[in-house]
Amino acid sequence: MYGDTWVWDGVEWTQIANEGPQRRYGHAMAYDSVRDVSVVFGGLWLGGLPPETWELSGSTWTRVAQTGPPARWDHTMAFDSARGVTVLFGGWTNNGLRFNDTWTWDGSVWTQVASEGPSPRAEPKMTFDSTRGVIVLYGGIDDQPGSLDDTWEWDGTRWTQVAVGGPPRRISPDMAYDSRRQAVILFGGSPDGRTFLGDTWEYRRQPRMSIDFPNCSIGGLVTIEWSCTTPHGVIALLFARTTGETTIPDGRPCAGTRLGLGPQNLQLVHTARSDSRGSGSVRAIVSHAACGGRAQVLDVTTCALSEVVPVE
Repeated sequence: MYGDTWVWDGVEWTQIANEGPQRRYGHAMAYDSVRDVSVVFGGLWLGGLPPETWELSGSTWTRVAQTGPPARWDHTMAFDSARGVTVLFGGWTNNGLRFNDTWTWDGSVWTQVASEGPSPRAEPKMTFDSTRGVIVLYGGIDDQPGSLDDTWEWDGTRWTQVAVGGPPRRISPDMAYDSRRQAVILFGGSPDGRTFLGDTWEYRRQPRMSIDFPNCSIGGLVTIEWSCTTPHGVIALLFARTTGETTIPDGRPCAGTRLGLGPQNLQLVHTARSDSRGSGSVRAIVSHAACGGRAQVLDVTTCALSEVVPVE
C-alpha cells in the first residue's frame, strides 16, 4: 500500500507529500471547490478500517474528524458544489457488510441524510453534474451475484433511479463530469473483479414529455407535462405538423441541435421554467387544428430533447 500524495498540473506529476493519512487503499476522495481542499474518508489499511476524515490544503494533510460514517472501504464520494457539501455513499466492511447510507460533510461535521435509495453496494462510482445540480451514481456490487448496471441521481434530498442498462455491468469504473459538453463520462471498471474493461461511455439525461388532449378532434383543454430537465432551467415546447429533421439555426439558443420535427408549421409554442426537480406542466385551450401534429420539449440549458410525442 502507498501513502504518498501527487499532483498533476497538466504536464507532469509532482510528489508533494509523503506524510498524512496512513497507507491505504479503497478510500474515497473528493475536491471541495468552495473551501479549496481535498477530502479523504475511510479505506483499508494494515490496522483495519480507520473511520477518519482527512483534508489536504496545498501540500499539508490534516485529520479533521474521527467520527461520522461507520468505517468502510470501496465507497464513493463526490462534491456537490450547488450545496457546498461532500457526499458519501455505500462501501463495505471487512466482513462483507455493504452499506446504502448517504452522508454529507460540510467541513465541520458529517450528517447522515438518507438510508434509502440504491441497494447496499460497494465499488460504485459517483460524479456531480454541475449543470443540472445532481450527483450521478453508476454500478457497483451488492449482495446478489454479479455486478450492477443501474444509474441513480441524488438531488440533495433523495435518490431517484433513472436508468437500468447502458454500459455493461461493472464495479469500480471512474466517472467525471464534462461541463463543456454537459455529459457524464464513464471509463473502465471490471464486470467480475477478474477481467477489465477499457470502454468509454457518456450519459445525458433525456427530457420526458406527455400530452393529455381528451378532445383532440374538436379542440379544448390540453395538459402538457415534462420531467428530467434542468432544475429551475428554461424549457421550450416545440410543435410541427410532422416528424422529420430540422436544425436550429445559428443565433438561436441550442443552435445546431437537430430536432425530430419536420419544417412544416414548425413553431415555438411555449417557454417555461422547470421546478426544483426539473419537472413542470402547462394547461391551455388548443384548437383542433393541432390534432395529429407532433411535439418535443427542449431543455434550453443542456440542449437535450425529449422523444417526439404525438398530439392526440
